[in-house]
Amino acid sequence: MFLIKMNKRFYLLVLILQISISVFCQTKVAILPVIDKLDQVSYAHELLLSSNITTAIAMTEGYEGYDRIDLSSVMNEQDFQRKGLVSDSEIHKIGEMTGADFVIIAEAAKLDETHLVATAKIVNVESAKISNSSQSIVNISDINQTAKDCQALTNQLLGTVKHSVSNTDATKTNVSSSQSSVREGFVDMGLSVKWAECNIGASSPEQYGNYYSWGETSTKSVYNKKSYGYLNNPSVLPLSRDIANVKLGGSCRMPTNEEWKELIEKCDWTWMQYKGVYGYRVEADNGNCIFLPAAGWRGSGSLGIAGSDGHYWSSSLNVNDSGNAYVLNFNSSGLSRYYDNRYYGHSVRPVCP
Repeated sequence: MFLIKMNKRFYLLVLILQISISVFCQTKVAILPVIDKLDQVSYAHELLLSSNITTAIAMTEGYEGYDRIDLSSVMNEQDFQRKGLVSDSEIHKIGEMTGADFVIIAEAAKLDETHLVATAKIVNVESAKISNSSQSIVNISDINQTAKDCQALTNQLLGTVKHSVSNTDATKTNVSSSQSSVREGFVDMGLSVKWAECNIGASSPEQYGNYYSWGETSTKSVYNKKSYGYLNNPSVLPLSRDIANVKLGGSCRMPTNEEWKELIEKCDWTWMQYKGVYGYRVEADNGNCIFLPAAGWRGSGSLGIAGSDGHYWSSSLNVNDSGNAYVLNFNSSGLSRYYDNRYYGHSVRPVCP
């Protein structure tokens, strides 16, 4: 009986210690009032942004966020709202007042009637230096989408954007045991195919990678009709002419037009900046994500609209005009599937069963 009581006490002490360590190890983040330099954003929307950013931080493991801060004794609030300036001494003072490790300074500007451009930076209280920054388009017409957009902004700011690299714990958690043999470098989005983490020619999700003409298996300096060498007209590109299969082998290949459609219709797409690169974060219902950079396209010898548009080949030919094949095109305004001249240089994002 004595041993049982001792064991109970021991486990209780361990539990208390674990809880204490967990609370102690929380990174505390103070969120300053949202800046609106042009006086275009309503106070209600400023509060909504602050509240959602605070909630997103609180929901991130290892972080504690709070935004109810009385700044009157610390800084000139009018100057802060007008210029967004915070001195090093004021940053230190906020840290002393709140016990925060970091301070988030967010700014919002009106994009149109239903969207805001939101930027944020996270500042280390000790050094008063910016540790990271992020930006996102925030939909204010739908409160649920507002929360998602603020979550994406916060994830990027804290460095927790889930691009679901296949060897991360987040991805393993969402892959059932029957799918544990999924090829490394591909993400289970709960769809008919698995999607690669990176473009062909890239070694990380944000890199643009290489550009290929449809059915060609090497890069070149000029992408035009004269330089194009694959003249066959198959309805679906054969594996021998599929750069994804040529590079990766096995059952890897370019996605079909229908598989792009499935990714669009069954996942959430968020335009954002990841590691300094604009593109879309694509999140599946199972929580796994990929990032598609806006890598632009190559025509003749130049790279066009990189950073604002993405052009990704499908393996599907336009049966009504064999000179064109279907592509996914996107920019900050949205997504579309259309067909384009086969000789242009576009990005390739592989899939596998």
